[in-house]
Amino acid sequence: MATIIIKPFIRKESDSIGLSEIGLNAFPGTVSSFPVPIKNKKFLTGLDENAFYLAKLSEKEREKEITRIRKTCEEYSQKYKEFNLCNCSAEGPEKNEFYDKLSIDLFASNTYFDTSNPIDMIKLSILKHYAMYDPRSIIAINLKEATNSNKDYKYYIANEELDIEETVSKKREINKAISTWDTIASKDKTKMLLIIKYLLPANKSYNVESDNRLYKRGDDFINGIADGVKAKDGDDNYNKFMTVVKIPNEELVSKIVIKYAIYLNVIRQNRDKEYVYLKTGQTLGRNGEEVYGFLSNPKNIEIYGDIKSDVEKEIKIY
Repeated sequence: MATIIIKPFIRKESDSIGLSEIGLNAFPGTVSSFPVPIKNKKFLTGLDENAFYLAKLSEKEREKEITRIRKTCEEYSQKYKEFNLCNCSAEGPEKNEFYDKLSIDLFASNTYFDTSNPIDMIKLSILKHYAMYDPRSIIAINLKEATNSNKDYKYYIANEELDIEETVSKKREINKAISTWDTIASKDKTKMLLIIKYLLPANKSYNVESDNRLYKRGDDFINGIADGVKAKDGDDNYNKFMTVVKIPNEELVSKIVIKYAIYLNVIRQNRDKEYVYLKTGQTLGRNGEEVYGFLSNPKNIEIYGDIKSDVEKEIKIY
């Protein structure tokens, strides 16, 4: 048998009081108690072959899950008959009093569940299905889900091997991005500047900054850092960087021209939320992609040239 751990999930960028520094998301000693969740008048336990979530599964997955439920219920009906664990009714005369009174405590630090303990196994089944199928869940099914989701998770169900694999895999991808940035910074100063201008907020200072300063900006971006602190939405920045690296310089230049034209009010939105070239009133599109599509059309090369010229009166693209 094994020990399953439910760990606090910590986003350092949203921690204003420093608890993340000691691996906590709440004050030491804090306990969060969870009743068994209820959906459609049924306790969500993972032991109900008529549970709502089964309809969301593929036929193959549904058959597999029902087989698992029936096998588990057969075992539990023999070992723990007094609890009637596969009766998941939450209302009426058949309401399962065991589930109604059951409370699951999670701590500010790790919470341990012993899979040889039947009560712990039932609690784990409840928490797992809560994590997987209840949109209100503050528990993620694993570290990857907690890290990649925009949901405000407070805990995740730990799997040491999978968590290590996920952490190492991400670290390797970040290292790959940094290695690519090293190569670009040492061999292609133009590409270096274009990537900075594409990825970071528009700023007139990039053209006059030292190579070291620009390198640090790129390195910070890859590592999800903005203004010296971990950015709230920076966890996937290394992937964004690797995507941009593959964009041809010509396309980067065009998109940077558009970005800086908006920054300098060469291009502005009108009352109808359309982007227009302010000098002529020419409509360019309703969003960045439409504007790029319009200006990259060979028919509109003169308009693009005029906009680029207006931008470069203030800021050279490279």
